[in-house]
Amino acid sequence: MSAIEQLLLSREFSYLPPLFYHNPYALRCKLGAGGAAGKEQVRLAARRAGEIYDVLFPEGADALFFHRLTFDSGPEDKWQRRFVRPFLRKYRCAVITDLETGELAEEGLRKRDRILCYADGKRFNSRGLIRRLVRVDFGGKGALDTSFVSFENECILSIYDDRGCDVVFASREKYRQFFSLLSQYLLDYDLEEMKRRFEE
Repeated sequence: MSAIEQLLLSREFSYLPPLFYHNPYALRCKLGAGGAAGKEQVRLAARRAGEIYDVLFPEGADALFFHRLTFDSGPEDKWQRRFVRPFLRKYRCAVITDLETGELAEEGLRKRDRILCYADGKRFNSRGLIRRLVRVDFGGKGALDTSFVSFENECILSIYDDRGCDVVFASREKYRQFFSLLSQYLLDYDLEEMKRRFEE
């Protein structure tokens, strides 16, 4: 079992936002393009996210996971159920329930379950998921986080909207390897912190 799979199956691995600041081996990448707006911004962001995906997952993602959320106001909404059920039917899944909510509790979040779905040789519709994730309205609708996982490269790719994404690694070695491979995408704002982590 890879180190990243062990983390994802552990209740101690909370994976709460902001991901870059809560994980020691994380890269923050920029997706948005200066001057672009609306549909053009989304198109360019999806293209850049796809390029990052191809670097991290040349053979496709080994797994993906998302959080199933329940709020104080009631159970998960219908949209979440419609999104989750096809994955539960099609893929082998592991469910880690009742994870901590951290700062999200202030937003009325009561419960957080992590659902890890294994590709097992099947292909996820990764490009379709990327296009949906970069859309601002998708990120908020149903409050679902969806992330891609590589067991070989021991990493998680989490796209938060058309502005950017975080890549979390399980080891310093993989962090250093992909720091160079993803250098053209790294966000200038956090670049000094990423370099500091690289040099540790």
